[in-house]
Amino acid sequence: MDSNRFEMEDLLLVIARFVEQKMRENDLPLPDELLRPIENWFSNVVFTDEQGKLFLAGIEAEAKAEAGVPFFARLMASLTSSFRIESQHRESIQRTLKKFPSTLMTFVNKLLAAAGEQLDRNREGRQLLLVMDGMDRYGPKFIDELLVQSRDRFIALACHLIVTPPIGLVLRPESEALESVFRCETMPTVRLRNKDQTYFEFSGPGHDLLLEALGKRIDVDTLIPDKRAQDRMIAASGGAIRELLEIAQDATLEASGESITPEDVEKVLSRRRQRLRDRIDANGWWDTLLTIAKTKRLSQDNSFLDVLFQRLAFQYNGEVWYDVHPLVTELPDFKPGTQPCAQK
Repeated sequence: MDSNRFEMEDLLLVIARFVEQKMRENDLPLPDELLRPIENWFSNVVFTDEQGKLFLAGIEAEAKAEAGVPFFARLMASLTSSFRIESQHRESIQRTLKKFPSTLMTFVNKLLAAAGEQLDRNREGRQLLLVMDGMDRYGPKFIDELLVQSRDRFIALACHLIVTPPIGLVLRPESEALESVFRCETMPTVRLRNKDQTYFEFSGPGHDLLLEALGKRIDVDTLIPDKRAQDRMIAASGGAIRELLEIAQDATLEASGESITPEDVEKVLSRRRQRLRDRIDANGWWDTLLTIAKTKRLSQDNSFLDVLFQRLAFQYNGEVWYDVHPLVTELPDFKPGTQPCAQK
């Protein structure tokens, strides 16, 4: 999707694209008699101007040159790719789609229903689940417009649905509480320690679970054989899986030998600390982070939601508590005395 903002029409096309693709990849292709009317509608209604006809002709030429991928799949891929780029063509398509909101929704729901029937019939009664990950990276106000103010279109989707809104929208609703529209579950950061321990101690199963999660993505024993490097990466992530994966990726690029060493990890963490410091300085968030470190709670100031959104502070499970990113505590500006000093 567009990294700043997208329309509901964009989202519906992405859904159509990936549901058709995943069903085909799992040897459960959707029937041509379902896909062909959608192709025809786009040809006869959406791509009627000169630029649209050229766009459609390009897809048709591709389909003839390279057999194997259905025309519908090429059409959806080209459409959704074009929506990532600001252009008059993109705006023209979106304006046309907005004129027929119920038509596009009807097509997508027919596609979802057909996928559900295929799964039920051929996969021992399984049902279709749509997971929209990454929405927590968008601003709360925009996601509120999409999820809450336009709720009817989401609720109308003919499948099970999981969406990941920004945590700030749950804690401080914009127009209406999310809980009034959807069943809400919070996924806290993995707890690595107790809240009265130092930032680089371990307590409980969190350490091993994060290492196991990392092991599902890379061969940990081969790439990170040094336990000190493993422990340092896990502790420095604060329990956030995205942080851990980014650290591992950066360390892989940093390493010059056959495996990641503690020295490689420290070089990566040094750069990450610098970026965190600059972000905190530029936004004046030091007092906010110090307050969270001391009280283990949030406050009413908007800056507390900002640091959660920026992954400078995390929510932990159990008896819910909050704390700052461990790398923040290694910066000189993080005054001692509010929390046991970080071990380096």
